[in-house]
Amino acid sequence: MADGHNDEQPGLGEAGIESADRSTGRLGQSFAGRPLMVYLVLIAGAGTLLGLLAIVWMSATGGGSDERPICTSITADEARDAILGGKVDRINVLVDRDRPLQSLTGLVLEFTDGTCRQSEQGADFRNDLYMILGVTEHYNNFADRKVRIHYQQQQIQPDLLTTSTPTPTATSEPTATLEPTATVEPSPTMPEPTATATETPAETATVSDPEQPSSIPAPTLEVATEAPAATGTP
Repeated sequence: MADGHNDEQPGLGEAGIESADRSTGRLGQSFAGRPLMVYLVLIAGAGTLLGLLAIVWMSATGGGSDERPICTSITADEARDAILGGKVDRINVLVDRDRPLQSLTGLVLEFTDGTCRQSEQGADFRNDLYMILGVTEHYNNFADRKVRIHYQQQQIQPDLLTTSTPTPTATSEPTATLEPTATVEPSPTMPEPTATATETPAETATVSDPEQPSSIPAPTLEVATEAPAATGTP
């Protein structure tokens, strides 16, 4: 019995060895000229890489939340200074899908600190938008850190593609210009004459010299003479 037991044990061991050899043989089989182990290693590496990318994406986007920073407005001069100062990381350019060359509508500047600023939109501000893009191109030609430019094509509202027509204002009639009148210069004011009381000299009685004849004629006395009485003829 003992010998029979010892004879069966080697048979079981050989069967296990044969089973392991068959498994190794299956793993060692080739697929398209390459061992299957190579593909298994590649699949495991790809899975690990995808997991790392998912972790990086969640950390960068805040776990995939829909909250995004609000882009405040920015003027053309402020955008120029920010670009030349190296504060802008990316610029999103909004153009129309059908006419991208004639429909520059707006810009969104993404800053290196995570904030964003948005330019004025519409055809009325197209010259300012071209200026900002020109400054960006000039900066990228000489700066070590480039500003990324991304063109976003979508359907633009028609009112943003055309310049607005200014509303005519009522023209006021010209007012008649008054001719300047001659200015009368004030004449010098003469002091009013002051009435001065003048004393009239008293009449001086003149005493004529008795020896001198008076120039006044002496009164003439007339003596009435009586006519002689008529005498009768005898």
